[in-house]
Amino acid sequence: MAVQSAAVVSVEEYLSSPYEPDCNREIEQVPTKPPLVCIEILSPEDRWARFEKRLQDFLTMGVECVWVFDPQERQVFECTKSGRWQALDDLLEAPPVSIRISELMAELD
Repeated sequence: MAVQSAAVVSVEEYLSSPYEPDCNREIEQVPTKPPLVCIEILSPEDRWARFEKRLQDFLTMGVECVWVFDPQERQVFECTKSGRWQALDDLLEAPPVSIRISELMAELD
C-alpha cells in the first residue's frame, strides 16, 4: 500500500514493553504503526474546521486518542472515534502516558 499523504503530529507516544524497551527500533520518517496517543498543540492560525481532516487521518490510522491543546483559549480536548469533548479533569491519561493540564498551563504563564 502506497502512502499518499502523511500527517506530522506535534507529539506522539509509542507503547513498548516496559520489560523489553525497543531501543533498537528504527525511527521512521513516516510512521507505519499508530502511536498510542497523539498530542496536538494548536497555533493561533489553526481552526477546528481545518484541523478536522487531520484529526480524522489520525483516527483512521488507528490512533485511539488525540489530545488537542489550545494555548490561546487555555482549553484541552480529547478526541476519539466516539467524538470530541473538552477535558474537564486535570489529568489526561492514556496509560502509560499522563499529563496534568494545570502543570502544562502553568508553563505558559
